Order: sequence, then structure tokens, then C-alpha cells
Amino acid sequence: MMLSRISYQEVIQFENAQRGSYINLDYRPVFRASAIFFVLITKNINTFISFLNYWREKNNNNSVSALITIRDDNGKKILREFFLLQDFVYQFDMRKMIESVESFIGSCEIELFSNQDLKFSFPAVDAYYESPEGISYVHSNQRVFNDIEDLDRNSKMNNWQSAFDIYVNDQYSGYLSVINGPRLVKDSKAALAIFNINGERFDATVDLGDLTPYATRFILFRDIPKVKEFLKNEVGFCKVNIETFGIFMRIACGNLANDESRMAVTHSFYDCTAQPEYFDASTINPNELACFMPLRLVDEVELDVIFYPIFSPSSLSFSLDCFSSDGSCRASINNFAKMAGAGSQMRRINLRTLLREHNITPENNLYCLRIDEASGKIPMRLPFGMNFRKGALGVNISHSIWMNAAYGSKKRSYLWGALVAKKGASNWLLIAHLSKVKNIIEEAEVTVKIFAKDGPIIEKSYHTKNQTGLNLKAEDLLSKNNYQPKHNEILWYTVESACPNLLANQIHIDPSGFVGGCHSF
Repeated sequence: MMLSRISYQEVIQFENAQRGSYINLDYRPVFRASAIFFVLITKNINTFISFLNYWREKNNNNSVSALITIRDDNGKKILREFFLLQDFVYQFDMRKMIESVESFIGSCEIELFSNQDLKFSFPAVDAYYESPEGISYVHSNQRVFNDIEDLDRNSKMNNWQSAFDIYVNDQYSGYLSVINGPRLVKDSKAALAIFNINGERFDATVDLGDLTPYATRFILFRDIPKVKEFLKNEVGFCKVNIETFGIFMRIACGNLANDESRMAVTHSFYDCTAQPEYFDASTINPNELACFMPLRLVDEVELDVIFYPIFSPSSLSFSLDCFSSDGSCRASINNFAKMAGAGSQMRRINLRTLLREHNITPENNLYCLRIDEASGKIPMRLPFGMNFRKGALGVNISHSIWMNAAYGSKKRSYLWGALVAKKGASNWLLIAHLSKVKNIIEEAEVTVKIFAKDGPIIEKSYHTKNQTGLNLKAEDLLSKNNYQPKHNEILWYTVESACPNLLANQIHIDPSGFVGGCHSF
């Protein structure tokens, strides 16, 4: 019998539960959190792993230890390290750790253990893929399940994965990474449903062979016959169902330059079309936003917002509010686009193009994308791609639209993410302050800190108003504080405020113009 997936309401209840709520018998404490990333090393590409010791900084937990295990493509352990977390920032260079290797495909698993409740089974860890023209990175996306109950509860989201762009042309090829869990899967296959820009479908199957425990595979779409012709030199997307065991299947994927000069990475999201889960927008206070996402522009960088048709069946419409630096609404574009939530055609919205078409000057202030549904029944889960780019290929950050019920429900904002120091590059921290209550007068004190291995190197406070935000260039902050980072040193930032209505993203712009980045934790 097919068990139902975890409902959105269950997710909200868990998010709002207190860590260490042992007397709540419906709450399941977590003492092991883990993430497993695919590792790629070639002549031109290297992989890094990094994290902030937020367990101590955010949660006052000083009793966390880590176990790092590197395995080859057959799942064989080739290195393992155990240590207590004492530093502020940790960074691991896979090329240096795997000695005397010119090329490597495998995995790196990071397990965190504590005698205090960690709450989340996924830790806040990033993997970075460095190519000659830049760095792209993605947060924890796969993990090996902790036990049978964990597997039974969460493997319901392990079927079709989607929500990422693919190219197959003379310059780029889409790719998928596959990591198996702790049990052999014989004669494994990856079933692919590929969709082109016109919404046409092409089915293919990739034989993965016998997947030994923890085996890794790397699939390039250019190696699949007829895909290049099918995509017609345009961007497409796909759905993939991979036969594995015991691992959460939110896969790392993206696009790789054929000469390996650029590598863009993101993660998938499961196909929600078979899960009719909605909320009724008519029940929401009309003075509140129902379904929305704050956005910010950066000078000379394009922003595409991409919706893939993997939602509960629905008819969606899109609107955009444009705010001035003082938080007032300077313009609105209502119902400028529509799409079927479940179908075969994605909706790609270039923010600068949309503004120009409506004679609105692009400014680096706040924008709010609103989503409505014809019947008022809005799908509970609406993932999308946030693509910051210069040129065709950039970072395709996997994000989710904010829903009224969950947004702003926490007591404060504590956000954190990574900044990658590189000569000539720029790192932008994009902070949005937006309440779901329309036009409410709300102000906030926001403290931004930047951490290196040995501790905080910058602390600066800002004042924000509702419907405004901040674009902070990390290099300017570092220069003013006379901190000279090492090449490829990964720093971490935190954004703290008593106001719960903050959101942060960060992007890394290489001198080549290639853009990487991620949303905050």
C-alpha cells in the first residue's frame, strides 16, 4: 500500500516545536544529523565541503562531534576522520584529502552526533564545485536515513525528482548525480522524462548497473541518444526516478560546460503533482499576503524566476509588487503570467525584462512576487528556481515560495550562509525585510556577522523597514575591517534580528562573470 507523504501541516508543526521537547510524544528528537555529497575531481574541477559551527553559535550546543567519510564510486571507504567541533568554521578540500588522484568520482558523508537534540536530520552544510571560471555550491541535499522509522516516513518523497534546468548543446550538458544508500541495488536504472521548451516530452532510461552500498554514478545528458536534438539548443527540464535504497533522494544536479570551464549545481525537488495538498486562500485575512516571495536585484546581474510544472493540479497566476527604498509601493504588475501547476511547460520570468516591458525602472530595492490560483486553492508546496546569471548559465538556487501559515511564525530571525573569498570576485549578501501583513509599519535592527575559522571578524548593525532590504558586498566589509582572506577561503555570515520577517540569499560573482550562490539556512 502506498503511504501518504508528510503533509505541509506536519512540517509546520515540527518547525515550530521546541528543540528537546521530550515530553511531547509526537516530537521525534534527533541525535544524528548527516549529509552526503557527490565528489567530483578532474583536471579542471575540485570539490570543497564547509560548514559553520552553528550548533554552538545559534543553539548553544557545545557537545557536537563530526565523522567524515570519503568513498569511491564503488562505495569503498578511502578516508575517514573524527573530531570534536571546536572551531567556528570548517573547510575540507577534497583534492588535498584524496592524495595522488588526478580524477575521482565518489562521495563525502558528514555525520554530526550530539548528546543534545539536534532537531533536524539535515545539517547546514555546503558542497562547493570549483571550476576555472568560478564556484557554484549547494546545501545539504541527500542523507542516509537514521533508522527504519526515518526511512518509512521520508522515503515517500523519493520518487520522481525535478525542478532544475538542463542544457545539451555545443557548450553545456546537464548532469545528475546518483548516490546509493547502505544496501545493494541490483540492475539499477534511472527513468527520465525530459521536457523541452515547448512542453514536449522525451522518455529515456539509463542503466546504472549494480549499485553497491554507497556507490556513486554521474550521468551526463549529452551521453543519452537524441536528447540534444530534442532540446533544440534551448533550455529544458526533466523528471527522474532513480532506484536506490536507504537514502533521501533530493539529488545534486545542474549543468557542466563541455570543456569543464564552468560547473553549475543545484538540487532537485520531488514531483508534487500526485499529492493534492492545498490551502484555501479565501480563509486568509485580506490584509495579508497568501503566497509570495521577496526578490532583490544586483547590478549587471540577470534574475530569472523559474517555475516547473510539478505542483498539485492548479491554475496559477503571477503578480509583482515593486517597492521604493523607503518601502512604499511604486508599481504593481498584476496577473502578468499564468501556468498550469501540473503539466509539461515551465514558466520562466526574467525580472529585468518584465520591468522593462511595463516601463518600470529596475532598481536594487525590494520586489514581491505574488501567486494566486483561479479557484483559491493554492498548492501547499511551490518550489522554484532563482537563477542569478551573467550570460546563459548561472546559479539556479532551489527555493520555495513562502506560505502565509508558516511565514513569520518564529520568534526571531537567525539566518546564515557562506561567502567564498577569491581574488577579483565579489560576494553579495541580499537581505529582504517583508512582513506578510501588507504595508504594515515595522522596523528592525539587524546584526550581520562574518566568521572565519578562529571566530567572528566582522560585526555590523543595520536598520531596516518593512518592504525594504539590503545589498551588502562582503569585500567592502572585509576591506574596512582589514581582513585579508586566503584564496578560496570560505567565510560564513549570520543575520540576526528580533524581527522574524527576514530572508537572505547570497551570490558569488567570479571575474569571468559566472555566478554561484545559495539561499541562507
